[in-house]
Amino acid sequence: MNCKDALRLLFDVIDREADQLDVVEVEKHLKNCRHCMARYEFEKMFRTLVTEKGHNPCDTSKVKQDILRKLDMIDAAGEVGVAERPFKYPLWKFAAAAVVILGIVGAFWAGTAWRGHTPLESFIKAHYAHADGGTAVFTFGSGPLDFLYQQTGLHLEPSDKCPIDHIRSVSVDTVEGTVFGRINLLCDNGNAVTLFVASADDFELPAEPQETIDGCPWLARCDSKTSILGRTKNGVVYLVVAPADEPRELLTRMVNAF
Repeated sequence: MNCKDALRLLFDVIDREADQLDVVEVEKHLKNCRHCMARYEFEKMFRTLVTEKGHNPCDTSKVKQDILRKLDMIDAAGEVGVAERPFKYPLWKFAAAAVVILGIVGAFWAGTAWRGHTPLESFIKAHYAHADGGTAVFTFGSGPLDFLYQQTGLHLEPSDKCPIDHIRSVSVDTVEGTVFGRINLLCDNGNAVTLFVASADDFELPAEPQETIDGCPWLARCDSKTSILGRTKNGVVYLVVAPADEPRELLTRMVNAF
């Protein structure tokens, strides 16, 4: 069997549609012809990538090297012609397929990296984006909590410990796809603190990291720059973001003030 006959039957062999006698003859030819073997391996490789690698992690650098190596081998075998049945796809289509496959794998890895993202990062970003408190968006005739009720439907009942005098402004902000009311407070030391509030039907606090405070489970995280405390009570999610040097007691009091 010559190269022309082997390549004419190549895809029937790959698709398991060829007669057994043809399969035997093609396999014999592939063992003795590195040019046809290169084309055979290249076609098999892309079929595997298309059906499997788009859904599984893989080393993209290795995939790229394999693709380039196969293309080089096929180019080196350019003198081989096929009259009856040309190679199924021209090389430019294989090159385009390589780009698509690498893009799929890259998207998979990007998705894996995004799964490492936590909602808390979004709240930190939102806090520092408006850490100056902005301009008050309510009139004292209606009151800040009335404004939040109008915007979010949340009816917050302040306790006698509610730091109304520390409220610099209130507004609404979309974080993690949920509309939150935000109460921007200014502490006596000049630190800006943000209390995010939303309906528990619209947002669920992450389960971790968790800490028990005064017998209740709280979402609690603190690093060198920022402290975050959060809890859900009476159907409302409360999450406070503040500089790391703010006392924990102050932050819990801000949440418990409603």
